[in-house]
Amino acid sequence: SPKNKSWYNSDGMTLEYTPRDNSHHFSNCSLNLNLKLNQTETVVTDNGQNNFTVNYLNEGSYNWSINCSDYAGNSNISETWQFYVDRTKPNINLITPVNSYNSSSDEINFNFTTTDNIAPTLLSNITLDGKTNNTNPITAQNGTYTNYTIQGITEGNHTWNISCIDNASNLNTSITKTFTIDTTKPTITLNHPENNTWLNNSQTQMNYTPEDT
Repeated sequence: SPKNKSWYNSDGMTLEYTPRDNSHHFSNCSLNLNLKLNQTETVVTDNGQNNFTVNYLNEGSYNWSINCSDYAGNSNISETWQFYVDRTKPNINLITPVNSYNSSSDEINFNFTTTDNIAPTLLSNITLDGKTNNTNPITAQNGTYTNYTIQGITEGNHTWNISCIDNASNLNTSITKTFTIDTTKPTITLNHPENNTWLNNSQTQMNYTPEDT
């Protein structure tokens, strides 16, 4: 361990391995990190769990393997595994609807971008009025516009934001924006002059009353 292609948000890592030899004795085992010798251990347990600890890792991708030798001069190297270190939260930019948007439709297309320093994809949730709306997480491509449409939104004022988590469990939530749904047509009442009225002058005042929800 760690498992191949695992993601971590720590700068320290314990790399575990199990060596086996028919002599049951090893002269040493060494850790290769990104194709370079990192450290060597001369006290090695045969057919048991051994480990190397590495600290102060920068963010990025790491390849690691173990090379062991017995006292007869036989040596072998393990397969190469990979892990990632990522301690940076993803950034989220809300595109549409713009803040304080007014819509005459109960269907809204939400558009956002999320960017991460390493992860190619991120899992995202849209929160509408304080509740997660999507049943399954939205898979967002790093640095690419992501669209999600919600239908049947009730009339009134609403809030929304986006939360994204990367492969290393770094979580971030966007700012919150608002929008209003108003699907009711306004009503207009004609007050003056009354219908079918006859006028004997060339000017008159037209009076009406508009109402909206």
